[in-house]
Amino acid sequence: MRLLIFGLFIFLPLAGTQAQDLKGKNAIGAVAHATILSDEDGDEYLSMWTNPTWVHFYSDQSAWGAGVSYNYYRTTFAGERIGFHQFMLYPYWRHHYPFNEKTGIFIRAEAGVGYARQYEYVDDIERYNEWNLFTGARAGAYHFLTDRLSLELNWGDARYSHTIAKHSYGTGHKDALNLDLSFSSVSVGLLWYLK
Repeated sequence: MRLLIFGLFIFLPLAGTQAQDLKGKNAIGAVAHATILSDEDGDEYLSMWTNPTWVHFYSDQSAWGAGVSYNYYRTTFAGERIGFHQFMLYPYWRHHYPFNEKTGIFIRAEAGVGYARQYEYVDDIERYNEWNLFTGARAGAYHFLTDRLSLELNWGDARYSHTIAKHSYGTGHKDALNLDLSFSSVSVGLLWYLK
């Protein structure tokens, strides 16, 4: 019994507690990204991505939410032009592991559906339509800049997806299992906690 009490006395201050209701039960946030590249051969690449989210904390450290993602890119490579639009809708669950009142890490599990439309302008226009079902997990860190504003860093991605593609030359299915732990998959966003 003494060992249990001693263990709890040591562990509880290290585990940390963060009452999200002090920050707010609901939060809205967004991540935005843009890339513009060109080279001496005349090849160009433009990419824009936005991801607004809403989250509701049902306990001090656990929440569920929903997000919408839109991705657009246009590229010119060796005289060929490609345009791409992608929409995704996904619910997610996340759990926080706070280090202190302002900083901590979280894990996030998500599942959703996506739709993509791609155009290739080679000799003639070719259209690609894809439906995508996916599930995945990622990790992240957060730091409160103010009482209501949190800066978030998402890193890595483990994802399974099933794609149904309808191309101008036929229909096909594809399964993919991706594990991306590179620093190129880091995204930064802001989360605003509502009263």
